[in-house]
Amino acid sequence: MRRSALAALLLATAACNQAPSAGNDTTATADSYDLAAQKAKLAVIDMKPDTSFLNAEERQVVNLLILASEQMSLIYRAQRDANWKGTRAAIEKDSDKLKLEMFDRYYGPWDDLADNRPFFGDAKMPEGAGFYPTDLTKEAFDAYLVANPSEKASLTSPYTIVVRDGAKLKAIPYSVAFKTELTEAARLLNEAAAITTNASLKKFLTLRAKAFLTDDYFASELAWMDLEGTPIEVAIGPYEVYTDRLHGQKTAFESFVTLKDPAESAALAKYKRYLRDMEANLPVAAKYKNFQRGFESPIAVAEQVRGGGGHLVHRVLGVHRHELQHEVVLEIGNHGEEGHVGLHSSGSGCTQAARRARRGSR
Repeated sequence: MRRSALAALLLATAACNQAPSAGNDTTATADSYDLAAQKAKLAVIDMKPDTSFLNAEERQVVNLLILASEQMSLIYRAQRDANWKGTRAAIEKDSDKLKLEMFDRYYGPWDDLADNRPFFGDAKMPEGAGFYPTDLTKEAFDAYLVANPSEKASLTSPYTIVVRDGAKLKAIPYSVAFKTELTEAARLLNEAAAITTNASLKKFLTLRAKAFLTDDYFASELAWMDLEGTPIEVAIGPYEVYTDRLHGQKTAFESFVTLKDPAESAALAKYKRYLRDMEANLPVAAKYKNFQRGFESPIAVAEQVRGGGGHLVHRVLGVHRHELQHEVVLEIGNHGEEGHVGLHSSGSGCTQAARRARRGSR
């Protein structure tokens, strides 16, 4: 089967795609825009993370997580461009290999390095991406919410898309809108959970699989904070809201499959003893300092072997960070967030060896 062949190759290499070359101007005016020149601003970097310390069980789990990451990418295509299949088919019909390549890289016909300038057709990227009707404005949406307060919770939920239903707006849960992809992702996570003997990873994967089908992510977010005793660090699901430029509410699906570097993580462990002192020396007023939080926060250095969904489109040299649900932060205390420091790739490949620190209150 293709899946078996693919899984056998997934850990063999981290064939990362392209990231911005240093020193290039990432803007392009309408008169000077050249798609080939834009592509030339991207540099191919092949990263090969060390996976030699994984045992057979862990390799099986990681390969299943990589396959689940592909489902996050399929979902994000629709979240970025609800008509992505039609647009891609039109580009394919034109036999324009460059445009097709860049479409696949950016999950739509908009150049992320040129303020989302369209390189196929002339339609601007909708402010609400694929989360809302393309003709819906922020003013119209806000007015609708005021006129229909009973619908506000569902329409502004981070786990729904908004569609028109006659003169009304209708919220469709992610578990319904992306049922095919989320059902497959849940199957893969449950399969991985059945294989792993690490109790904390098993719990997280099982609860996250359930969340994919119920849109209730609270329990799985808490379980993620308790991951321990495994080199496998995974974040998978709907997190960031950057793609929703209309209202900043809708979460985009993405994934990070990373492996803790035992040696580098051990070198960083010494800093945990200084967390309370760091809190005390923050350059803020005392009222903002939290000494009630736990100070046994895990700090790990990891190499990312695969990514999926939203984070593959937006290349960042520096820090990638996503926050936990507000309710989870209230449950566990402040400083519950995840950070990635390193070079992130674009396109459908994995990211560069991203250093990753998971900081959470226990």
